Amino acid sequence: MKYMIETTEDGCVQTLEFDNGEIYTSKAKRTVFGYEITPNFSSQLAEKDYCEEVVEAVDDLLDGTRFLEFIELANM
Repeated sequence: MKYMIETTEDGCVQTLEFDNGEIYTSKAKRTVFGYEITPNFSSQLAEKDYCEEVVEAVDDLLDGTRFLEFIELANM
């Protein structure tokens, strides 16, 4: 499994690649009210019928506000 994050001018792009070649992308874009994330990884994996354990682990580890730390670091 590979996880990548790339900061952009108005947010970031996160990419999750599984060993079987499946690639999922989640984008966080700055808005007036904070950030909009579309779509998050856990919802994409749930749609592909991944087991609940994997979906929950990805939700806990990768979905959420961790990307904000990368954006702040990129702005330093």
